[in-house]
Amino acid sequence: YHTDAVAIQEQALPKEKEESADTNPTKIVGKSNPFKSTLKANEIKLLTDCVNEANMFTTTVSAKILTDFFNCKLNGVLKVNNTRLLAYLMMQLSCYNYIVYEWQSVIANNKLILKKIKGEPLTRTDLSSATDQAKNIYPKGYEIIDKYIKQLQKG
Repeated sequence: YHTDAVAIQEQALPKEKEESADTNPTKIVGKSNPFKSTLKANEIKLLTDCVNEANMFTTTVSAKILTDFFNCKLNGVLKVNNTRLLAYLMMQLSCYNYIVYEWQSVIANNKLILKKIKGEPLTRTDLSSATDQAKNIYPKGYEIIDKYIKQLQKG
Protein backbone atom coordinates (compact mmCIF):
# COMPACT_ATOMS: atom_id res chain seq x y z
CA TYR A 1 0.00 0.00 0.00
CA HIS A 2 2.75 2.42 0.97
CA THR A 3 4.65 2.00 -2.30
CA ASP A 4 1.46 2.59 -4.31
CA ALA A 5 1.08 6.02 -2.68
CA VAL A 6 4.67 6.94 -3.62
CA ALA A 7 4.09 5.88 -7.23
CA ILE A 8 0.91 7.96 -7.40
CA GLN A 9 2.72 11.01 -5.94
CA GLU A 10 5.52 10.69 -8.51
CA GLN A 11 2.97 10.68 -11.31
CA ALA A 12 1.38 13.82 -9.93
CA LEU A 13 4.66 15.77 -9.91
CA PRO A 14 4.97 18.09 -12.90
CA LYS A 15 7.73 17.00 -15.24
CA GLU A 16 10.65 19.38 -15.68
CA LYS A 17 10.50 21.05 -19.02
CA GLU A 18 13.24 19.72 -21.24
CA GLU A 19 12.54 22.31 -23.91
CA SER A 20 13.96 25.08 -21.69
CA ALA A 21 17.16 24.82 -23.74
CA ASP A 22 15.23 26.35 -26.63
CA THR A 23 17.64 27.33 -29.38
CA ASN A 24 15.13 29.64 -31.08
CA PRO A 25 14.75 32.73 -28.89
CA THR A 26 11.49 34.60 -29.32
CA LYS A 27 11.81 37.34 -31.91
CA ILE A 28 10.68 40.66 -30.49
CA VAL A 29 9.38 43.00 -33.16
CA GLY A 30 9.16 46.76 -32.99
CA LYS A 31 11.72 49.33 -31.93
CA SER A 32 13.64 48.63 -28.76
CA ASN A 33 14.20 51.79 -26.73
CA PRO A 34 16.16 51.00 -23.54
CA PHE A 35 17.01 54.68 -22.99
CA LYS A 36 13.31 55.55 -23.48
CA SER A 37 14.72 58.50 -25.41
CA THR A 38 12.30 61.27 -26.32
CA LEU A 39 14.95 63.11 -28.35
CA LYS A 40 13.83 64.30 -31.78
CA ALA A 41 16.11 64.57 -34.82
CA ASN A 42 16.79 68.31 -34.31
CA GLU A 43 17.59 67.67 -30.62
CA ILE A 44 19.99 64.86 -31.56
CA LYS A 45 21.69 67.30 -33.96
CA LEU A 46 22.09 69.78 -31.10
CA LEU A 47 23.52 67.06 -28.83
CA THR A 48 25.90 66.00 -31.60
CA ASP A 49 27.30 69.55 -31.65
CA CYS A 50 27.47 69.44 -27.86
CA VAL A 51 29.46 66.19 -27.52
CA ASN A 52 31.82 67.20 -30.33
CA GLU A 53 32.43 70.68 -28.91
CA ALA A 54 33.07 69.16 -25.47
CA ASN A 55 35.38 66.48 -26.97
CA MET A 56 33.41 63.87 -25.06
CA PHE A 57 34.62 60.98 -27.20
CA THR A 58 37.96 60.17 -28.82
CA THR A 59 36.28 60.52 -32.21
CA THR A 60 33.95 63.09 -33.76
CA VAL A 61 30.41 61.74 -33.79
CA SER A 62 27.63 62.30 -36.31
CA ALA A 63 23.91 62.65 -35.65
CA LYS A 64 23.51 59.10 -37.00
CA ILE A 65 26.05 57.72 -34.50
CA LEU A 66 24.30 59.52 -31.65
CA THR A 67 20.89 58.30 -32.84
CA ASP A 68 22.25 54.74 -32.99
CA PHE A 69 23.74 55.22 -29.50
CA PHE A 70 20.36 56.22 -28.03
CA ASN A 71 18.76 53.26 -29.85
CA CYS A 72 21.51 50.93 -28.51
CA LYS A 73 22.27 49.97 -32.11
CA LEU A 74 25.81 51.28 -32.50
CA ASN A 75 27.83 49.60 -35.22
CA GLY A 76 30.83 49.47 -32.87
CA VAL A 77 31.54 51.37 -29.66
CA LEU A 78 32.42 54.89 -28.57
CA LYS A 79 35.52 55.63 -26.49
CA VAL A 80 35.07 58.29 -23.82
CA ASN A 81 37.62 61.03 -23.11
CA ASN A 82 36.12 62.07 -19.77
CA THR A 83 33.72 59.73 -17.98
CA ARG A 84 32.64 62.45 -15.53
CA LEU A 85 31.68 64.75 -18.39
CA LEU A 86 29.70 61.93 -20.03
CA ALA A 87 28.00 61.25 -16.68
CA TYR A 88 27.18 64.96 -16.33
CA LEU A 89 25.56 65.07 -19.78
CA MET A 90 23.54 61.89 -19.22
CA MET A 91 22.51 63.08 -15.75
CA GLN A 92 21.22 66.35 -17.26
CA LEU A 93 19.34 64.51 -20.02
CA SER A 94 17.80 62.26 -17.39
CA CYS A 95 16.85 65.21 -15.15
CA TYR A 96 14.87 66.77 -17.99
CA ASN A 97 13.29 63.40 -18.93
CA TYR A 98 14.96 63.07 -22.32
CA ILE A 99 16.24 59.62 -21.23
CA VAL A 100 15.56 57.15 -18.41
CA TYR A 101 16.89 57.56 -14.89
CA GLU A 102 18.59 54.12 -15.28
CA TRP A 103 20.85 55.32 -18.12
CA GLN A 104 23.94 53.92 -16.34
CA SER A 105 22.61 50.37 -16.59
CA VAL A 106 21.66 50.85 -20.25
CA ILE A 107 25.20 51.96 -21.17
CA ALA A 108 26.81 49.19 -19.11
CA ASN A 109 24.47 46.37 -20.18
CA ASN A 110 24.79 47.26 -23.86
CA LYS A 111 28.58 47.88 -23.62
CA LEU A 112 28.16 51.10 -25.63
CA ILE A 113 31.20 53.01 -24.37
CA LEU A 114 34.80 52.06 -23.68
CA LYS A 115 37.06 53.55 -21.00
CA LYS A 116 39.76 55.76 -22.47
CA ILE A 117 42.73 54.16 -20.71
CA LYS A 118 42.05 50.42 -20.60
CA GLY A 119 39.66 50.25 -23.53
CA GLU A 120 37.22 48.11 -21.52
CA PRO A 121 33.47 48.75 -21.52
CA LEU A 122 32.28 51.20 -18.87
CA THR A 123 30.51 49.44 -16.01
CA ARG A 124 27.58 50.65 -13.96
CA THR A 125 30.02 51.17 -11.07
CA ASP A 126 32.29 53.35 -13.24
CA LEU A 127 29.31 55.45 -14.31
CA SER A 128 27.86 55.63 -10.81
CA SER A 129 31.19 56.87 -9.38
CA ALA A 130 31.60 59.38 -12.20
CA THR A 131 28.04 60.65 -11.63
CA ASP A 132 28.66 61.12 -7.90
CA GLN A 133 31.90 62.98 -8.64
CA ALA A 134 30.21 65.16 -11.28
CA LYS A 135 27.53 66.14 -8.74
CA ASN A 136 30.16 67.35 -6.26
CA ILE A 137 32.69 68.94 -8.58
CA TYR A 138 31.48 69.92 -12.03
CA PRO A 139 33.72 68.31 -14.65
CA LYS A 140 35.87 70.37 -16.99
CA GLY A 141 33.64 71.30 -19.93
CA TYR A 142 30.34 71.23 -18.01
CA GLU A 143 29.51 74.78 -19.16
CA ILE A 144 29.43 73.55 -22.78
CA ILE A 145 26.83 70.94 -21.78
CA ASP A 146 24.81 73.48 -19.78
CA LYS A 147 24.72 75.80 -22.81
CA TYR A 148 23.32 73.05 -25.06
CA ILE A 149 20.88 71.73 -22.44
CA LYS A 150 19.43 75.28 -22.22
CA GLN A 151 19.04 75.31 -26.02
CA LEU A 152 17.39 71.87 -25.88
CA GLN A 153 14.84 73.15 -23.38
CA LYS A 154 13.99 76.13 -25.57
CA GLY A 155 13.08 73.66 -28.31
